Amino acid sequence: MSVYMIADIKVTDDTWVPAYAASVHDLVHKHGGKYLARSRNVKTLEGKPLDTSFIAVIQFPSAKAVEGFLADPKYAPYAAARKDGSESRFPADRRHRCGRDHFLPAQRINDSARRHISVCRRRRGCSPPCRRDCRIP
Repeated sequence: MSVYMIADIKVTDDTWVPAYAASVHDLVHKHGGKYLARSRNVKTLEGKPLDTSFIAVIQFPSAKAVEGFLADPKYAPYAAARKDGSESRFPADRRHRCGRDHFLPAQRINDSARRHISVCRRRRGCSPPCRRDCRIP
């Protein structure tokens, strides 16, 4: 089940950035991560503007892969430098293996999705053939 990590970083001291950028990408890939987006050009299109310098969306194959990346001893010095020179948030979102988002509040999920979730919960997970084009009624 894929996990999407969002790196939301406000740089306060940019001395850590060159070494971080040169090394961390390889560590992300080592743990199965894939950058879906990354940019310094952060613009808020709706709502209160974020005070963000960098943003990145990284897909990992599992929660275990994200945890492995964050706990990697080779990542520790870069993480410490980033934490010292920025205000960072790394929220994560995981998708159910059927591709449906099971974390939305019930009132925001349409009736068929609600039925799907209740079937998944009764079965303690989707049946093996369940995929993004899930056919559970």
